[in-house]
Amino acid sequence: MSTHKKLLAATVTESLEHLRTVYGEHTNLVCVVRLEDALAALDNGVDAVICNVHFDDGALFDLLRTVRAHKTARDIPFIVIDASSTTTSPAITQSIKIASTALGANDVIQISKWIAEMGIGAAVLRTRAIVLGYLGHEPA
Repeated sequence: MSTHKKLLAATVTESLEHLRTVYGEHTNLVCVVRLEDALAALDNGVDAVICNVHFDDGALFDLLRTVRAHKTARDIPFIVIDASSTTTSPAITQSIKIASTALGANDVIQISKWIAEMGIGAAVLRTRAIVLGYLGHEPA
């Protein structure tokens, strides 16, 4: 039996393999691409949620509201990740951060910005360290 904490990754199909590579050996990773599957995973218990801004054609805020109202999941960390491959306008980025924070997200990570600033390897390691920190992992 795994002693790793359960991380729910609500994402897009294109990110599934990448997430398994980045988080698979550090967590009990549950990846979903549909809101219905994310809700079922919540009912089965998770320790944290990471959610791609493009999850299930815009269901990010639906999932976030549901998590914050859920009887057993309301207090778990919820991290929004913008991994857009195209540049998003600063106004849209700010709007996502404001709305996510207002609805109860613990963090909003602009990994695409970090990739441009420090390269993909360092950006992925930084993001993973933040997410694992929410799960109680000590920094490596």
